[in-house]
Amino acid sequence: MELSVDLRIKYYVPDRAEAFIKAQVIKGTLHYLMEPKPDALRKSPGWRDFGAWPTKDVLLPQRIASGDLGVLIRLGEDSEAVNLFAPGIIYHSGPPKPVRAYRFDLFTARGLAPFSFDVIGARYKRTYKNQQRVGDRSTVRIEFDAPEIPEGWTRIVLSPRYEGSDDTLDLEWTFYNKRLP
Repeated sequence: MELSVDLRIKYYVPDRAEAFIKAQVIKGTLHYLMEPKPDALRKSPGWRDFGAWPTKDVLLPQRIASGDLGVLIRLGEDSEAVNLFAPGIIYHSGPPKPVRAYRFDLFTARGLAPFSFDVIGARYKRTYKNQQRVGDRSTVRIEFDAPEIPEGWTRIVLSPRYEGSDDTLDLEWTFYNKRLP
């Protein structure tokens, strides 16, 4: 990110659920957290927009690139117990481009053995294989194709085994897949 721009986040919520947005650095050791005030976020069904999120005050001086940011949008309640999300599209000029792939980044304190995960939607299921071992205290990237998933509620389910153990990390995330108009 070299230019001073105002970033925007576009996301879809099929109902009047309240959204809670957090943006933070997912690469490197620099700590940054952005949370909009709840009254800055609409509660109507459909496509929602958050912005303007200026880069000149913090992101540029701290040399935080937009590609190093992760956005988490929880729906319904601001609690780690909630696994209902809205995918966020970060953009800054012109309309956002259609989503080609979804990406989830998760942090694990313990190493994980190679694993697979399922993407499940309406009349749709696909298994993706992650063939790489993940070390202790690592960020794991889960990425999958968006265009082939039907519109509607979609779940990502994974149960990777911890390296050197029979214990598993059982995770499930749910989001609404909606194509840009």
